[in-house]
Amino acid sequence: MRYLQKHVLIVISVWFQCVWFLAVLGRETMFYYLIPFICLGLYLIAKLYRIQWSPLVALLFVGLLVDSCNQALGLLEFSTQWLPSWLLALWVAFSLYAFVLLPQLNRFPKWAVLCVGGLGGSLSYLAGLKFGAVTTTFSKLFFVSVLFVEWVLLLVIASLLIARFPLVQKELRE
Repeated sequence: MRYLQKHVLIVISVWFQCVWFLAVLGRETMFYYLIPFICLGLYLIAKLYRIQWSPLVALLFVGLLVDSCNQALGLLEFSTQWLPSWLLALWVAFSLYAFVLLPQLNRFPKWAVLCVGGLGGSLSYLAGLKFGAVTTTFSKLFFVSVLFVEWVLLLVIASLLIARFPLVQKELRE
């Protein structure tokens, strides 16, 4: 467990990428394989950190609200009437990942973290568009631009939540 604690950022980043690929490429057909991955992330984070769940849930709901608004406005179109279950799972994973990742990025200028994060978040939706997980009637430039602004704002909210309710690493005894 000490190895995991020392390399948590690498482990949780690999975990998040696996979740992202399972969710976006597998969508509904791989959802039941996605659940154990989500549970693994929850277990690892709960094992390593003292967690206040309310800010994680708050970030989850903000993300789902933003994507629900995007769907209602036609920016995001899915094969389901509501947000698909794989996207809910992806937001659970991102909420966990953000609370581990963002504090590690405090050594960089905030504007750089927000710009890179906004770009990464918006481009992940563009990748989802390319893989057929989502569609849009808008131009790709408009699509990515709106999502960039939304992701910058989401990261500001996440940063505020994390500053107020940071994860505290547990002392491990082995």
